[in-house]
Amino acid sequence: MALTLNPEAGSLVNLTTYGSEMAMSYTRNTGTGRWIYLNYPEPTRFVNDDIAGNIYGYGPYATGDNNYFLTRQNIPAGTHQIFYSLQNVQGLNNLKFQIRLYNGSGSSVNYTRYNHGHRQITGSGTTPFKELAGPVWKDFFSSSQQAAIPVTTTPLVIHDYPITNGYIFTGNTRFYVNGPVTLAAYLYTSSIPSNPVIYPTYIPKKAVERGYPNDPRYYSGFGSGWLNQATINLSASTIGSGKYFKINNPAVSSSLLSINGAPATTDLVPICINKDGNDTTYYAQNGANLGNWSFQNLFTVNFTNPTNSPVTFYGFVKADTGAYPVIQQGSTINYAKISGGNANAWRFFSKLIPANTNIAVQEQFQFINGTNSGREQLIVFKTTTN
Repeated sequence: MALTLNPEAGSLVNLTTYGSEMAMSYTRNTGTGRWIYLNYPEPTRFVNDDIAGNIYGYGPYATGDNNYFLTRQNIPAGTHQIFYSLQNVQGLNNLKFQIRLYNGSGSSVNYTRYNHGHRQITGSGTTPFKELAGPVWKDFFSSSQQAAIPVTTTPLVIHDYPITNGYIFTGNTRFYVNGPVTLAAYLYTSSIPSNPVIYPTYIPKKAVERGYPNDPRYYSGFGSGWLNQATINLSASTIGSGKYFKINNPAVSSSLLSINGAPATTDLVPICINKDGNDTTYYAQNGANLGNWSFQNLFTVNFTNPTNSPVTFYGFVKADTGAYPVIQQGSTINYAKISGGNANAWRFFSKLIPANTNIAVQEQFQFINGTNSGREQLIVFKTTTN
């Protein structure tokens, strides 16, 4: 029997105690492919009114029409996943977002899309980000595989969406290519030159936004792998007042976190940031957490109850700032908004384990830190005796 997954309604609580911190050991699918990360961050700026305007001079708008791209990467054969999250704040009513592939290898390459979800929502007023972060994953998990498409020297457009002025948009795509290709993402208004290597450069970013007056950086690049897996063992006889672990949190001790057998001292998924418009040069990740929005974490939970009474286990996501967690098990996908304060946790599952259950009852769920979430969160497990 599956976990009882709880929607947000009636399941937001004030969690003040968490118990003891657990050590977590993840396996990340680093040998599968890249996690292509494109978070500009959200507001996009195109006007050449800072240092980049004096360098490139393509103005007035640094869009794909003038060969400005959001990211361009040479990616190898494999199964890759794209995450993007941006906002049209430029006042353009004809803005579009496009991702394309180009094959200059001289060999035959095919593209196969496995899953995809895309959403946009107004960015003005009190934005219900959970209605962006959650539904886009419902779209992703309910999508179906498409037939393979050849990638040639004529760029293959895999996404092309109009973006409403002032709207935030996000998406996730899992795909397979059987040979090396160049991937490029653009914001444009009319058309993008067919040749992807003519004077390509990154959209200029206002220096004051990132704090690098002489070195504007971009949250676009890639991580190695797009799925973490971990096993969690919970026993009613040892859980005490609770067990928890930190997720999307740079403060976790390396003695309590390992990935692929090595102590982890930075993000769960460090992102190599594209540098200077060069698709082969990257800034080293310095340990600052990017939130790892929309990275997938698959947990296998083994429940035991050697006591003489039935016990109900509960799972919580706890956050002190705005968070939009997504939980998936099978065809069920729930999501919530956690705002901190007196409703700082979402009780997202319960599981009744009968007395004297010494053979583990195994369940799985996925946790995804939805786009536009705060960074630091806890996954907390507690019990009550029935």
